[in-house]
Amino acid sequence: MELLWGVYVGVGIALILSVTLPRLKWTYWPLKALMGLLYLAMVQSKGLDLFEGSIFLFYYLGDLVLGIPTMDLRTKLQWGIVLFGLGHLLVIYALSQDVDVVMIGLLMGILFFSFLGTVRYWIRTFNLEGLMGPVNAYVLVVMTMGVLGYMVISTKGILTLGITLFILSDGFLALWHFKRKPWVGFKVMNILLYYTAVVLMIVSI
Repeated sequence: MELLWGVYVGVGIALILSVTLPRLKWTYWPLKALMGLLYLAMVQSKGLDLFEGSIFLFYYLGDLVLGIPTMDLRTKLQWGIVLFGLGHLLVIYALSQDVDVVMIGLLMGILFFSFLGTVRYWIRTFNLEGLMGPVNAYVLVVMTMGVLGYMVISTKGILTLGITLFILSDGFLALWHFKRKPWVGFKVMNILLYYTAVVLMIVSI
């Protein structure tokens, strides 16, 4: 297992270099595919059941789609929303067994409408009107997962941290794709936060 962790960190560093050094750009998608296979190997090593493993399989597929160099941005985002959303829904189902559903609904209503205006501004500014519905739905799913994560923080603190980092990674991914002149640091932060989040979720589920 220690070797697997070491390889994971090493490939992660190489992935960051692939987005910061132009001559290594061609290695980005293969390295993303390898990173996903490595965290799926961690899932297998931990002995997670089919339900739990499916969460990370959806994440892996979503991550692969977002990295395909020949696919247009709109299509990548649509598929990414679907695949990551399915993984998040499984997390939500698992966490919802331990919390008050009514409280979830109240908190989600507040969070969703708070973030809705920002999401609409981003989409309209960058001419992605066709993604309004899917992005709104994804925001709702992500915020639900975030609220549930904080409701179980006393017993599953590592999982809460993983969910928090995952949400932050989505924020940096949005900046990377939606800003007219994105800073490469946005992508670096997305990579660091996402792959750290996935590991924390694997070890804590």
